Amino acid sequence: MNLAGLGATAAELRPVRFCTSSRLHAGVGGRGAATCGQTSRRRHLGHRVLSVSATQAPASTNGKSTGVDDERRKGSVVALNNLCVDIMVEMDVLPGAGAAAKRATLLQLQGSPPPDTSAWEVGGASNFAIAAARLGVDCTCLGHLGRDSYGDFMRETMAAEGVHVQELSTRPTAETLVCWVLVDPQHQHSFCSRFDFTSEPLLYGMAAIPPAASATIHAAAALVVNGFVFDELDPTAVMQIVHDARAAHTPVFFDVGPRGKPLMADVPKQGAEALKLLLTHSDVLLLTEEEAAMVTGHSDPRKAADSLLTAPGSLVRWVVLKVGKDGCFVATRDG
Repeated sequence: MNLAGLGATAAELRPVRFCTSSRLHAGVGGRGAATCGQTSRRRHLGHRVLSVSATQAPASTNGKSTGVDDERRKGSVVALNNLCVDIMVEMDVLPGAGAAAKRATLLQLQGSPPPDTSAWEVGGASNFAIAAARLGVDCTCLGHLGRDSYGDFMRETMAAEGVHVQELSTRPTAETLVCWVLVDPQHQHSFCSRFDFTSEPLLYGMAAIPPAASATIHAAAALVVNGFVFDELDPTAVMQIVHDARAAHTPVFFDVGPRGKPLMADVPKQGAEALKLLLTHSDVLLLTEEEAAMVTGHSDPRKAADSLLTAPGSLVRWVVLKVGKDGCFVATRDG
């Protein structure tokens, strides 16, 4: 995306320093991070609330016997999300909330020489995939990587971690996704990327994924989808993927994330339709309490979970609500 005409002035540009990932982890990474295993309290939602392990994930049955060989169910987990490189940047003051300040910051960052790779981290689907691989799970990431230094960094890092990367496009003009992670001295942070200023996904117009990628999903033990996939893929392609997974009885896990808000407003086009499909045709939904309220209209977590489990046509079996430092709780269709 060409930002030359965004109107940044010299007065809007702020000094930046690139920082290593270890310094970032000491601040941002340690703020309120928690997993399901760290839950210190539980709230009963009118459904069964339980602790789970990865091996307990529900198989996607569509209400029928799958007839799928058990050995396949022990196979690869596929992560569908944007393959994004995060670049950590220290700033004396974070840019303001307005679009002009963020444009100015992004213009400055993109116009600067690439920082040393000590300030780079793999982001997007790779976080889940690397964690899974380190637990001994065979994991494949589906996504796009450009023919650039950021794409090379992602390929090398994922290969070193034992994660397979299956690329969805060879478009020579499509760059690797980059997100600038801005951190101030108080360890407050903000994110800045091209998607703050465009509603078009990176692979806009690609209505279907390649047959080889569909075959990978058909053979998978599970498909994990994150809302940030809409930064990369057209909603039409995402919907095709969900239908393919359901047809193959591949369990679908959907983490809504911050992209739920623009999707509800149909940004990008057909985003609302794709979000509705994922909210009703996933086996497991993962949301924060705020995201659950946003997509259901219910601020009460009990009502939000009930709404997702009992919506017309819903195939959802588990709703995982993340509650910050308290971990998460799980509401199930089983009473």
